[in-house]
Amino acid sequence: MQDSTLPMPIKRIKDKTHLISKLNMPSGFTSRYYWHAYLWADQAALVANTHGMEGGDCRACCIPNKWTACYYGGRFEVKPMLGELHFIKDGWNLMIVAHEVQHAIIHRMRVLVPFVNEVAAQDEITGGGYRGASNTEELICYETGRWTDDLYNWLWDANPYGKNAKGGKYGTQAK
Repeated sequence: MQDSTLPMPIKRIKDKTHLISKLNMPSGFTSRYYWHAYLWADQAALVANTHGMEGGDCRACCIPNKWTACYYGGRFEVKPMLGELHFIKDGWNLMIVAHEVQHAIIHRMRVLVPFVNEVAAQDEITGGGYRGASNTEELICYETGRWTDDLYNWLWDANPYGKNAKGGKYGTQAK
């Protein structure tokens, strides 16, 4: 059996005093699954509203929700809210958005069809389609593009100067 390691990775009760904006991002082929994205006024607000980010210098994070999978026994439990993406005002840029979306996509392929092994094992030319996409790899790429575009435009609307944030070696370290 595979299980997420944190007892409650998502902090259910949030102090919205320093919340600038919130976005709901649907996932998969139905409105059943989704991600929440938050834009916080500062790093202290992000840390106060997440688990496990204490003491870190981060500008953003992706927190997958708890899930359980027993592939041989057929037990598979995925909560409708797949997880949360958190950003801080003036601390995001396209690289940071794409980085956090990649974490979300990896988790999405862990728990929703098409699973990561289906995408990785597919022959791109003869792979066949799934739900209107020419192949499973295309389906994941479209979802990645849609999430990155939705998040970037949402952040741009809520905090237009954040896109100019400078980062560390990979753009995610606070200075």
